[in-house]
Amino acid sequence: MVVKDEVGMEPITYVGNINRYYTIYKQIFSLQNAASQQMAEKASSLQYMLSR
Repeated sequence: MVVKDEVGMEPITYVGNINRYYTIYKQIFSLQNAASQQMAEKASSLQYMLSR
């Protein structure tokens, strides 16, 4: 009985960990996206200034 309960509990914590890591990964990814977008905008405005 006790073993059965432990086995039943494990997947729940496992899924919880996946959700946590997924959320963190999404945040990191969106931060990187925003940063690379800003860099692209700065680079294009710099090119524009240099080409004038």
